[in-house]
Amino acid sequence: LVLSSCDNLSANENSSANKVINLALFPNPSSSIITIRSKGAKIIDLEIFSISGKLINKLDGVHSHSYTLHTASLEKGVYIVRIVDVSGKQQSGKLIIE
Repeated sequence: LVLSSCDNLSANENSSANKVINLALFPNPSSSIITIRSKGAKIIDLEIFSISGKLINKLDGVHSHSYTLHTASLEKGVYIVRIVDVSGKQQSGKLIIE
């Protein structure tokens, strides 16, 4: 799954200011572990939101192109993963927990 960038939790594909960072979430759907990978700039911060927009988890200072997230504590459902890269650009993607 490769996702394009957006400015907030809603898709904003028409903005010329947005650049694709090549964010990948896999495996997706998942039931235990998911890898979040940026093929571009390093991930600095990572946030997990419920589909209703409630912040579930926030990880500051990731400083890596890849992060492994254990999803056992998340209930089944759909979540939004948002990353912030070293340049301050944000990118979001949908995560499904089975």
